[in-house]
Amino acid sequence: MSGEDPTDVLIVGGGVAGYTTARTLRDLGYDGPVTIIEQEPSCVDHPPLSKRGLVEGTARTELELVPGGVVLPAAAHWEAARLDGQDAAARLLGRAPAPRGAAWYWTDRYGSHIEIVGNLVGEGVEIVRPGVAVFRVEGDRLVGAATVDDPMTVRAARRIIDRDVRVDRDALADPSVSLRRMLRS
Repeated sequence: MSGEDPTDVLIVGGGVAGYTTARTLRDLGYDGPVTIIEQEPSCVDHPPLSKRGLVEGTARTELELVPGGVVLPAAAHWEAARLDGQDAAARLLGRAPAPRGAAWYWTDRYGSHIEIVGNLVGEGVEIVRPGVAVFRVEGDRLVGAATVDDPMTVRAARRIIDRDVRVDRDALADPSVSLRRMLRS
């Protein structure tokens, strides 16, 4: 769309991803018309209109935003939705999306604050840190972490993952060792 007359952009679905797409289009210089179609209240209560009903039976290639691209499982969180919107806007303008860090998710349930970063399934070894933290390591690389009521540990783990810092498994298991210190070494 860059360098051409403004094209009408129709964004199907509001929420964080839809509105971030529209805002990012403007931030990147798009000045053409943008229309957002928001879901009706209780849309997901009607199976023919639900997300599941729209996706079931749909080939994965039909879901790709980029022809020949890879459909990755979405991290179910507002941050992922915000980044999806930014990526969609960049692609609409013919630009490459900004690189993403490790997927991150948090939730508050039953009086506990839970955070997860990266990938906690698949190859690798689980390392439990006393105090309700678990890490997944492949070789000497941290690939995932989860904590209960310890957001600073996940924040440091996310930086370790994003910067591809080598980790010592014994140090990860030791609650007296600061993950932030691992970042500096």
